[in-house]
Amino acid sequence: MVQGLEPEVDEEQIGSYTCTTGAHWEFHRSSTTTTEGNRSMTSHPHGVILDLDGTLLTIERRFYKVFNDAAELTGGLRILNRDFPKKFHGNQLYNHPFGPAPENAARTRHFWNMFLKSYGKKTYSRYSTPIKGARHAIAQIRRNGARIAVVTGRICLAGVVRGELRNIGIDQYVDVIVTKATAPNFTNHHRATSRDAELHEVLRRLRIGVSRCVFVADYVEDVRSAKSLRISTIAVLSGSSSLALLRKENPDHIIESVRDLPDLLESKFGDGRREGSVDLSG
Repeated sequence: MVQGLEPEVDEEQIGSYTCTTGAHWEFHRSSTTTTEGNRSMTSHPHGVILDLDGTLLTIERRFYKVFNDAAELTGGLRILNRDFPKKFHGNQLYNHPFGPAPENAARTRHFWNMFLKSYGKKTYSRYSTPIKGARHAIAQIRRNGARIAVVTGRICLAGVVRGELRNIGIDQYVDVIVTKATAPNFTNHHRATSRDAELHEVLRRLRIGVSRCVFVADYVEDVRSAKSLRISTIAVLSGSSSLALLRKENPDHIIESVRDLPDLLESKFGDGRREGSVDLSG
């Protein structure tokens, strides 16, 4: 987190978790499971789809920097250090630059398109670091036979993302990368936070049916998009959305971070190893 971005303490007991919003998560068990509304998987996933920022890479420092730079360039309202954590983890930033009035909708879309185009620029990469344990977790999942895809809302070429993954030693495990810019059905008029177009494209490229895939992500809109496609969802608490918000979306599982993913898959499906070849028929 950016130095000086200490959030207000707002502790709440939710299920078996104690959380301090935006700052620290203390777990009494590794994950919580819900199944209502989603298609439950009965075998180890053939495809693991991972969100990038907040799931594989830290997000807060980079988001804060890019957000304020984009606000400055578009004439929008910057976010102050003291206000950022609560609004960021509470999913309250979408209308912050220009307000919620309908007449500002076009300016808001322009702001977020600029934000997403800027986020992938090399100059901002120094504000992200790998989530602790991410490389080991992805390597283990790959060894167990699953195909791996990375999806991101950044408006950039897939090669830019692969370069960042290469820098953190993950790119060799990734079969497919889909960005908002490379999703065929994306236009600048789509809401910037939606992942529908990207997930449609990644499923097409993986050639694996939705019942055999799982999507791992940190943001409430990610969970909503995956559920609309009936993809099983695993939410992580290493990124933007708080535990309280994620629980309202009813993902199949919630874990602290991607480093807990191999243990979750092992607890549900044994050691996760699948015999024979992957069925690509969907």
